[in-house]
Amino acid sequence: MNFRLGVWLYVLCFSWVMMNSSSGMAFEPANPPGSQLIDSKKTEPAQMRGFGQVAAKGWLWQDGKERFSLVSFTCQDTDTARILGSKYLEDLLAYGAVSLVRASPEIKGTMLQVRHGGVWLLGLNKNEVYVATAATAEKLRTCLAGWQNAVWQDVPRLAYPRYL
Repeated sequence: MNFRLGVWLYVLCFSWVMMNSSSGMAFEPANPPGSQLIDSKKTEPAQMRGFGQVAAKGWLWQDGKERFSLVSFTCQDTDTARILGSKYLEDLLAYGAVSLVRASPEIKGTMLQVRHGGVWLLGLNKNEVYVATAATAEKLRTCLAGWQNAVWQDVPRLAYPRYL
């Protein structure tokens, strides 16, 4: 899968979250300091080929011109979350404008620098896959304590079946 398809998957999933929302989210991340929640949505689980049952939740905040987002994909189990996260990571890295960057030790997860697109942080926690975004790593760092980042794990590379 190429980068466009990977970005399309992210946009599609976030749009799906926004359009197919319902109330009652279990995990409610804290607002980044100084920001306001613009929108939050949740989807019902759907069967996805190769990934099993997946539900998504999304949050979007704004602080002046800065925006922060968090999307959580809830998978049917830990193994499926690992596959989904790994495939998503590899699809992003297949595009030349995305590179792995070393996050500071207090940031848990796999950080990506997206040329003209800020930083993205991918993380795993049990059966959850998280995708967090901000303009810079410093801005993202201000959000993470309220997003339970201390328990996130790195997303492994190439840990998915090649037919996906």
